[in-house]
Amino acid sequence: MRATTTAADTPPRAQPPRCVPIPRVLIEHRDSSLRLSRARHLSEAGLEVATCGGPQVLARRGCPLLETGNCSLAAAADVIYTALRWRDRRCLVVLHELRSRYPDTALIVETDIADAHLVEDQVTACTVLTAPVGTARMLTAIDGALRQR
Repeated sequence: MRATTTAADTPPRAQPPRCVPIPRVLIEHRDSSLRLSRARHLSEAGLEVATCGGPQVLARRGCPLLETGNCSLAAAADVIYTALRWRDRRCLVVLHELRSRYPDTALIVETDIADAHLVEDQVTACTVLTAPVGTARMLTAIDGALRQR
């Protein structure tokens, strides 16, 4: 006797997993403990994270963006979250260079209220967050920046 099957008896074919790119975030923060803590929180939220200390931390090695005009970490990022010492002129130059060299990359700028006036000319088309910024606010800002892309 031969068994017959119908479409209802045939299990559906397994679909290959979708290849959804994981958003890449560059955290550029002057404070190493905050930088690493934020990176951990974003990784736990499912984001791919790279970190950089900015020109003050890279003073000995040199900031590649300031030295060569290119930063491989910034070039690979979907979102750049930067919280540097805006009173340091080099940091303002970094902010300007990020905006001009990577115009299609979302840029989120964290600043203290006292330093907000220092970055206001540089933050066209950026998301600005006033410190203190917790994980929830940071994730909300990153999500919003990714949706606007």
